[in-house]
Amino acid sequence: MTDIPGFDFGPYGSAEKPNGELRQLAEDEARDVGLLDGTYDQVRLPEVLEQNLAR
Repeated sequence: MTDIPGFDFGPYGSAEKPNGELRQLAEDEARDVGLLDGTYDQVRLPEVLEQNLAR
């Protein structure tokens, strides 16, 4: 994780608002997007994307 001086990412991560500000995620929001169970990927390699689409 990248450190940003003066910002606490919180225990469940953060998200960017449309205006560019960062905000902390609540536990239920982190769970809903897959951050807590390992299913969220910020970046997918082309090969992985193709495999996921083929499923």
